[in-house]
Amino acid sequence: SSILQFLKTPGNRKRLLIITWAAICSQMSGNAFVSYYLSPILSSVGLESDLQQTLINATSQMLSWFSALYFATLPAKLGRRTLFLLSLGAMWVVVIAITAGSAQFANDSSNKTAGYTVVVFLYLFSPAYNLGFNGNLGLYIPEIFPYHLRTLGLSVFYFIQLCFMILSNFAVPVGLQSIQWRLYPVFVAWILVEFAAVYFFFPETRGPPLEEIAWIF
Repeated sequence: SSILQFLKTPGNRKRLLIITWAAICSQMSGNAFVSYYLSPILSSVGLESDLQQTLINATSQMLSWFSALYFATLPAKLGRRTLFLLSLGAMWVVVIAITAGSAQFANDSSNKTAGYTVVVFLYLFSPAYNLGFNGNLGLYIPEIFPYHLRTLGLSVFYFIQLCFMILSNFAVPVGLQSIQWRLYPVFVAWILVEFAAVYFFFPETRGPPLEEIAWIF
């Protein structure tokens, strides 16, 4: 009966649409190849030593952690929807820069500037992602559901997220091995689709108390 109630009303169907897109955005915005396959990306721009890769991985994780802590303070100040859009916009710029730098280095392996540009933007990807899809996402998903549907809604969200996580984990390494940096433009285009979905379908929930957010739907 809970699942039927979840699908029965226009408001609940919109919630289902939102959590589906939120789950997709959280896994299919380029974070799969940046987070899980950093080593082959670094190797592709000439940074192949274990020391170089370990230092870059460790320091980028530290930057990611500090940025996540700070950005968790922003939803109440800037709004949830605003952070989603800013985050997707920032990731779009970062992935474009990674794509351009990787393409330049692939054409000319002596172009160290292109390789270093890729590294810089690899550092910036995690803060760009954390801006909207770390603390902000964890806040937004529970609060768009009324209390009696919150557990079910979160379960559906995490299930969809896990499905796309599995998809990206199996697809990305094949793409990186087969077409290398030419995989990145797929994410450049896809982030634009995600941005449009968030812009048109995600309501802002900042302001009203938790009990009154249901009126938005």
